[in-house]
Amino acid sequence: MRRIDKRTGRVLLACLLSCVMPLVAADNAANGTTQPAPANTAAPAAAPSEIEQLKQMLADQQKQINELKQALGQKKEADSKVAAAPASSGAFRPAGRAG
Repeated sequence: MRRIDKRTGRVLLACLLSCVMPLVAADNAANGTTQPAPANTAAPAAAPSEIEQLKQMLADQQKQINELKQALGQKKEADSKVAAAPASSGAFRPAGRAG
């Protein structure tokens, strides 16, 4: 393994710092502080009223899904009845006969 001489080490360190420092500065500007951003930046817990609102929205959407499934089932049922009905109902003349 080749050893890194002192000059190469300084160049690598300068490159690393020139890449990292703008990122740190951007984090500080985003949160409005001069302190470094905390390592754990998990989203804050939602308020209980927000959770209840989301639960209600989910229940409404599930109800809508069930209604759409039921309507689709009824449509398929009606379509299958139409397909099973006899083709000749007397409204059309058979082909080949004049009359």
